[in-house]
Amino acid sequence: MLLVLTLDPVARQLTLLSVPRDTRVNLPGHGTVKINAAYAHGGARLQTEAIERFLGLPMDKYVEISLGGFRRAIDEVGGVTVNPPFAFTLDGQSFTPGPVRLSGEQALAYARMRKQDPRGDLGRNARQQEVVRSLMAELGERSTGELQTLLERLQGDLRTNFSPTEVVRLRTRHSYLTERPQTETVRGVNRKIGGVWYYVVSDAERRRLHLELR
Repeated sequence: MLLVLTLDPVARQLTLLSVPRDTRVNLPGHGTVKINAAYAHGGARLQTEAIERFLGLPMDKYVEISLGGFRRAIDEVGGVTVNPPFAFTLDGQSFTPGPVRLSGEQALAYARMRKQDPRGDLGRNARQQEVVRSLMAELGERSTGELQTLLERLQGDLRTNFSPTEVVRLRTRHSYLTERPQTETVRGVNRKIGGVWYYVVSDAERRRLHLELR
């Protein structure tokens, strides 16, 4: 999951942008690759740089969480509420249309499924955003002390350049974070190039996203 969060303190708006993992980019030193390949080549640092180049925006902070940490974070807040758009089954977990409360294990399966979604990776991105929005809403209801305790419990599952104090300060200064998050989509086309399937995004679309998020 590559999820970009931007904050606009004037408009009091949080925007979530999912970047499809197959997005075709030029990665200095590695040529033309899928954007998620940056992580394999250089970890969170190079993945962040790839996103910066793609959007033309500086990324001040990053958060990397393991799959286990993702499950535990959701279980720590008592689950997340989502609304599956259609029925599907993955990893022993079954989902049917309508509001449902998910545990961390269920939410992970819900956010990972791609092949059964008629929208493919874009549909998966939408479900991932849904899970993150619900998790943020749950975190917004926790006290500062509860939030600090949760961060301490997840310390082994997180890699970030945020300090615990900065996370708490962020929630305090930007109280609108969980009120009405806006979602944005990268518009592109799936195309096979040199025997490899990519998600191809035009320069015009990249400029649109740059202006939308800056």
